[in-house]
Amino acid sequence: MADNVAITAGTGTSIATEDEGSVHYQKVKLTASGSGTTEALSKAEDSAHSSGDHGFQVLAVRTATAPTDRSAGATDGDYEPLQVDANGRLYTNAVLYTAAGAALAADTQATHDTALGTITSVTGSLGFGRASAAVPSSVSADDDAAIAWFLPNGAVASSPVPHTTGGLSTFMASGSDGSAILVATSQAIKASAGQLYGYYAYNPEAAVTFVHFYNTASGSVTVGTTNPLFTIALPAGAAANMMFPMGVTFSNAGWSCAATTTAGGNTAPATGVSLVAWYK
Repeated sequence: MADNVAITAGTGTSIATEDEGSVHYQKVKLTASGSGTTEALSKAEDSAHSSGDHGFQVLAVRTATAPTDRSAGATDGDYEPLQVDANGRLYTNAVLYTAAGAALAADTQATHDTALGTITSVTGSLGFGRASAAVPSSVSADDDAAIAWFLPNGAVASSPVPHTTGGLSTFMASGSDGSAILVATSQAIKASAGQLYGYYAYNPEAAVTFVHFYNTASGSVTVGTTNPLFTIALPAGAAANMMFPMGVTFSNAGWSCAATTTAGGNTAPATGVSLVAWYK
């Protein structure tokens, strides 16, 4: 084998050959110089990074719109350039996989107040929480991030907290504090649709008296003719009260109440019924 020949830029030389005439070749190792040092540009797998390492700049194609196929007629296995947006951020098509290697469905995000479509057409991240039949207990300190607590059937476990605002409104027909006692003339509870959450009623009469709740504004009620939404009967000298945690719906633009001595008549009680109602 002939001696190796070093080829220097700017000088002429001959090609070295083996004794039998084949061209002799020598592996080339690319190096880069900087800061007075010379180092190999190629790095071995698992080799440690060193501060100040040199290398080639990786260029990418800038496109302000969605990435497109940059190679006409390209097929699987062909080379394609990296593409970045106007700010230099690399376009990617990320796919998440389960531990078993199955691709996860793409997440769908929505903007506040936009329609989501039917329940079967919307996908998104699942909000996990703690499922337990036990009463929720403290698992975090103040200001910690915490997970929601659910009953085993998926219902959210909640803990109502009293507030100084946002409570129920009060209607009173008692003959005191400036209010008129409830008789056969209807009184307005609310001038718009709402919910009845509870009442307390006292009948001072010597006979049964009936309290009618109308899903009708007081100005449109004819006692004894207009059908009430419901009626309660109060025994003589008795009181009654009831709370409705879910509320009783009054859907019309105004609702009212009245008291009579008969369930379907319009005779007013001699004294009247004292009524307090809580509504929203």
